[in-house]
Amino acid sequence: MTDELHEMIRWQRSEEKRQDEDRFRRDIRRLALMLLNGGSGGPTDNLTVQQRLAGQLGAVFGTEIVDAHAHPLLAEVVWWKGDAVARVEVSLQVNRSDVQRAAQRAALLSRSGAHVIAFVIGAHWATDETREEAQRQQVE
Repeated sequence: MTDELHEMIRWQRSEEKRQDEDRFRRDIRRLALMLLNGGSGGPTDNLTVQQRLAGQLGAVFGTEIVDAHAHPLLAEVVWWKGDAVARVEVSLQVNRSDVQRAAQRAALLSRSGAHVIAFVIGAHWATDETREEAQRQQVE
């Protein structure tokens, strides 16, 4: 019974963490206009954003299969402002995987000729090394 109770507590904590992460992502998606100081864009499940990205990427990739891990359509938010495109990953706690994913997806999108800036938005860094990795990879 004790083991079952501990397992239930672990599950509850995990579920609370997942819900906090989902809430944080939704909030950032809604605040993108303010956070990115104007421009246009949005979450990549928005049809207008998908169409704009597909047009931008289609000219470069055509029917080429793109590694799903690096695909710009899997970004949390894509934002256009002037001649720049912001590729945004969102995570409550930004870790090394978030930074690497942001850099890879931005690099792929930059092949379209766009000036792409990779971003990670989070409440805090997982480690100081993660922040240093973001600086090395030029992820804002």
